[in-house]
Amino acid sequence: MPEQRPDRDPISEQLKLSGFTRANQDRLEKGSALICGAGTVAQVVALNLLNVGFGSIKIVATELSRLNALSSILAASAPGLSTELSFELIDNYPLGDENRSAALLKNCQIVVDGLGSWGEKLELSDMCMQYRRPLVHAGGGGLRYQLFSMVPGRSACLRCLLAMVDMEDFTRIRKEEGSLYAMDSFVASYLALEVIKLVGRVGASQGNELFKIDGLSGEMEVLRGMDANEDCPDCGNLRAGP
Repeated sequence: MPEQRPDRDPISEQLKLSGFTRANQDRLEKGSALICGAGTVAQVVALNLLNVGFGSIKIVATELSRLNALSSILAASAPGLSTELSFELIDNYPLGDENRSAALLKNCQIVVDGLGSWGEKLELSDMCMQYRRPLVHAGGGGLRYQLFSMVPGRSACLRCLLAMVDMEDFTRIRKEEGSLYAMDSFVASYLALEVIKLVGRVGASQGNELFKIDGLSGEMEVLRGMDANEDCPDCGNLRAGP
């Protein structure tokens, strides 16, 4: 019988990366992320963060069945890891009442948008701007997505972003689409990479760039210059920083 090779340790492997240092890893191990949603995108983001040794991950969702299923998948996929993983059922997004929003964001560095509704996404953007938390966003669905890392003080808020790219009407007329795991997992891996870059301070984050991908045609486009809007009461007021 062929000799079985031991499982490779993902953390030791990433420490071999050019430009990735022990200091980057230490930041990840102390990192705290809040993931909103419990679908495929949330699942794959969480799995990626678990495998880089991320410090703590909290997942909030409005459907108990999906939250329980996600909890089982993650527990089975990453046994023995030191990440603090927690789940919370909420009544509605963005995160229930204002007190709950403040409490959850107080203990997290970054928020991941795994939501389906544009109304929920926009409210989540407002909340992250208010409490100055980066938001890693995925919008669209099916085989077409847009990806954006909203960094308060540097980036446009999600409402301004949509106006910049003439997509304000898109949020109201878009119909529900089916999903393809390959596409959703691709999107989620990109979101996880942005979390790793922002929290670990690895490389350059696309904080003022919108990445658009069409899985059907294979076309990808990057729109640059998505900076904070001076006339916006949310993103414009934060340009000077905290």
